[in-house]
Amino acid sequence: RMVEYVLCAILRRTLRLSELDALRIRRQWAYLEIGSIRQHCVGVAGLGEIGGEIAKVVRALGAKAVGWRRTRAPSD
Repeated sequence: RMVEYVLCAILRRTLRLSELDALRIRRQWAYLEIGSIRQHCVGVAGLGEIGGEIAKVVRALGAKAVGWRRTRAPSD
């Protein structure tokens, strides 16, 4: 579930959903350019089970994933 939560937060920011919600609440139907995850580089702190899966998911969606860990273990 944590991977889905993190992906939701990334997409919410990337697609500017908070700004779209604010426009909807104010009943302002203005055009708003939304982004794409493909245009972003996502930093992942910790490449354990959860962080590694987050990196895989964002790469599958076209983003660049950069991760780091405390130990010098090989990464996928």
